[in-house]
Amino acid sequence: MEMDMLNKVTDLVDSAGKNADNLTTSKEEVMQQVTTRHQTDMLSDSWLSKNIRPIAFIFALTCQFFLLIAVVWLGAYDKSVDPWIIGQVGTLMITTTSFYFNSRKGEKVAATNASANMKMREMELKHEQKMSRKEFRKAKRDGNN
Repeated sequence: MEMDMLNKVTDLVDSAGKNADNLTTSKEEVMQQVTTRHQTDMLSDSWLSKNIRPIAFIFALTCQFFLLIAVVWLGAYDKSVDPWIIGQVGTLMITTTSFYFNSRKGEKVAATNASANMKMREMELKHEQKMSRKEFRKAKRDGNN
């Protein structure tokens, strides 16, 4: 009875905390904070801050490789490799890989968008200059008649 009541209270506190978190920060705000953090890391002079994602990816890939070797080698003789460990390392690998490649993709898309925006602005300025020269010539021509 007491455990049931304790579980209900724990669930209530957890749901209240999640609701408070959702009210204060949206998913867009969280993603913006992560993006800002990545941009700050890239501006840093530290070698580690610029290379932490590839290092983490290589580490996760190495762990996955050694786990695969352990499962094949040890698993063939006895069942000493815990399936929970396999799942945890697999989850680590999937998370690290998706984060690494998605963040790289995001950086490339942001760079492409910035380049496209600059080109569009240049085209707009050229068009504005062309139109102002055209209007100036028209005004000059109409003023002479």
